[in-house]
Amino acid sequence: MQWAKGAAILALFMLTACSAEAGTEITTIETVNENELAELSATYVGDNSRVLGIVQELPGAETLKELNLEGEKVRITYGTKKGSLSQGDILAYWFDDNKAMEKNFLYNAVYLALLVPNSSSYAFRIDDFSFAIEREEMIEILSEEFVDFPSGDEAWDQEAVEVFIDDNRREIEEWVESAAVRKKFFAKHPVIYISN
Repeated sequence: MQWAKGAAILALFMLTACSAEAGTEITTIETVNENELAELSATYVGDNSRVLGIVQELPGAETLKELNLEGEKVRITYGTKKGSLSQGDILAYWFDDNKAMEKNFLYNAVYLALLVPNSSSYAFRIDDFSFAIEREEMIEILSEEFVDFPSGDEAWDQEAVEVFIDDNRREIEEWVESAAVRKKFFAKHPVIYISN
């Protein structure tokens, strides 16, 4: 009798675990919790756990394969890893018809520029596609687009960054979603196909 109870509990546990994995949804721009991100402002690139915390709140977080912070550069690789989502789910998310890869790379670069002020650059990779931009270039673009973008000493002021995010979250989303903005941005900073 005890064995049957134990087997039933184990089966229920396994079924629940499998259901949870199958039901995992990948974070999108629309589902990001900007309040959680704002709390992580003024993060040093050397603070691995806080940078990882930021990346885990951004679009595509569930597909994170590797985070490399060497040389004050934030390098993120997305893809499949053992025990994660299926490759099909990941490919469907990143390579949909709505330019998800471009939108996510741009959105993630915006928030990393806001939240990790001492990083020198941001690089993203998914499968054979890669995108990188220097922080200075990103700050210049964002300062032109958003006149109240926190730069200089303000970039280290958690309250100033939180206020900026609170005041501009929808404008940032609209900017990233704009086909004209992305066309102009990626003409100067293209996503590159890397042949293996």
